[in-house]
Amino acid sequence: MADQLENIVKVTIARQTRVPSVKSFSEHLVVDEFSPVGISPVFDPDHRVRVFGSLDEIAAAGFPADGFIYRAASKQYSQSPHIGNLYVGWKIPGGLNLTTGVLSAPFVTGNIITWTVNDVTMSELSFAEEGSSEKVIDAMAAAINEEFGTAMQAKKVDPLTITIYGAAASVSVTVQNGSSQPAMTFSGTVIPADANWTAALSKIKEQNNNWYAISVSARQMANQEECAQWIQANEKLGILTSGDDLIPNEETGDIAAWAKFNNFDRVAVFYHPDAKLADASVDALPAIDPIPEAAYFGKMLTKHPGSATWKFRELQSVPTYDLTQGQVSNVETKNATWYMSTADVPMTSNGQVAAGEFIDVIHGLDWLKALIQNYVFAPMVQQDKIPYTDEGVQMIVSPLRKALDEAVTHGLLASYDVTYPKVADIAATYKGQRTLPDINFTGVLAGAIHRTIINGTITL
Repeated sequence: MADQLENIVKVTIARQTRVPSVKSFSEHLVVDEFSPVGISPVFDPDHRVRVFGSLDEIAAAGFPADGFIYRAASKQYSQSPHIGNLYVGWKIPGGLNLTTGVLSAPFVTGNIITWTVNDVTMSELSFAEEGSSEKVIDAMAAAINEEFGTAMQAKKVDPLTITIYGAAASVSVTVQNGSSQPAMTFSGTVIPADANWTAALSKIKEQNNNWYAISVSARQMANQEECAQWIQANEKLGILTSGDDLIPNEETGDIAAWAKFNNFDRVAVFYHPDAKLADASVDALPAIDPIPEAAYFGKMLTKHPGSATWKFRELQSVPTYDLTQGQVSNVETKNATWYMSTADVPMTSNGQVAAGEFIDVIHGLDWLKALIQNYVFAPMVQQDKIPYTDEGVQMIVSPLRKALDEAVTHGLLASYDVTYPKVADIAATYKGQRTLPDINFTGVLAGAIHRTIINGTITL
């Protein structure tokens, strides 16, 4: 029997549930030039960024405890509270090679494999003992990894292929006995090192741009200048740490003075004397460097953008130090951050970017821009069309107000005002181009109180 319900009550439900995603402003990337050998998951030219969720995951991946990545992660995860994810970016070092060995045919019963790697005679392998070509290659990879440790990382790619990643490898394989003796040939390629920090950061962003804040292992001023320019141009938020004695003791010649002179509003400089390079000619992280930038981001990125000042922050696992008032003045004049104790309370100073703006303002306005874009874009893709009428204008203005209301709720703005034109007053040129002009808003920053002056009079 035919069901007549569809003819009697015809219901059509259109879904307008597609919502554009909003960028995250709490994701932290740490970048270092490190050997990828022994790290899992693998870092290679096609996998520049990996995401980890805890210090345990960083340790299990094989990052050495004395390296920048592990130490930066430990600072992030030492904060209470702290952000959850850590993005790890890889700057490719020199001297990295990929050697690939391919079997011409599977091993067969009776085959005995004798082989050398970089003139080291490896233990003989027998097909009879391993049982298959695949297991022979597994055994070869395990033997290379055991013999050469952190210099090489070998793994089976498929039943007939093995790769050796890391140092250049010269491999010779001889197969004897059995009804056939398949050949195994090896060829190597050099993996090009990143020419500089700009090239590395650009490749990292190209592969994964889901992060906002960035810490780099660079401590030499020239490398930091390069990183600062890249961060500024790519609209990220970065903190550079330096232990350069010029920051507290001289007026110029250091990364803080340079960044201020160049008016960078996306780069902050954190002064910490323990971050001083042991050898100014080598950009190697000092053993006692506390990597305060990772701690700072780890703590402050838990806050809603713009809702909290970056001044007065205690950073776990970061030691304080003492400065004279003259040195404090030098640091603050350059808009750099110091970390000392006040009334026995460890705290960061003003929390400013090099240009002088406060970090919470930059963080908050980046979030607000993305939120406005998201809220205004949503009805454009959900509706058949937004008509060019006064009612249609309200379909743009309303989500704008919604975003600004959230900025007030979260303490970024104290108030705002929105102005927009009547459709009758808009030029025909704009209407023909389907462009709505002159939607303007002004907002008053909520700001924060960093200092106070109290006057009192006491009388009898």
